[in-house]
Amino acid sequence: METGMNVLNCTMIVTNANALAGKVHDRMPMLLQPEDFPRWLAGTANTEMLKPAPNDHLQESHELPESRGGKRPGANGAKST
Repeated sequence: METGMNVLNCTMIVTNANALAGKVHDRMPMLLQPEDFPRWLAGTANTEMLKPAPNDHLQESHELPESRGGKRPGANGAKST
């Protein structure tokens, strides 16, 4: 049904999990490398890009950035609100 309204949307493409993400789930978002941006944006990307991020691309952290309150609720005595 056409309404004439603009709709904002996005799509998340997932792939198999790498070693780090695999600790919590069997899938993870596909992470484009900067050198892949032109092919992706031009629509010439192929399925070789649909692979997990390299294992050294992400790192595990148990602290939230200061912009998110600095600590997870319940971590190190922090109170959950």
